[in-house]
Amino acid sequence: LRELEEAGAIGKVYEEFLSTSGLANPIANSRRLGQEMAKKLKSAGVDAVILTSTWGTSTRSGAAITVELEKAGIPVAQVTAVTPVARMVGSNRVVQGKGIVYPLGDAEISNDDEKALRRDIVQQALDALSSEVSET
Repeated sequence: LRELEEAGAIGKVYEEFLSTSGLANPIANSRRLGQEMAKKLKSAGVDAVILTSTWGTSTRSGAAITVELEKAGIPVAQVTAVTPVARMVGSNRVVQGKGIVYPLGDAEISNDDEKALRRDIVQQALDALSSEVSET
């Protein structure tokens, strides 16, 4: 993202990295976290989010956070290998991650290949952020 920012391909990357444990996190708590994050991000002028999540319950939690951010008017692309879970909870812009533990990486390939993989997934997320979401 920093390279894309420097190249002028995207706007400014938010200076903070927000993280939470999704493991066994009750969905109501995830929604509350999403609402709190939305307030913080809106007040900071953030206009889009790429959210990554790993295992099943983390993906569920991430999707609940995604729904709350979207309700606040912040488009979110959720990167996960567990796409059915993300969609089931209500995430609309879901990008297929590489693996469950490392959605944006692959420890079995060279550093250069992994960087290319990450760039590809991030580009998919950026493309998803620019897509319209239709309600079904």
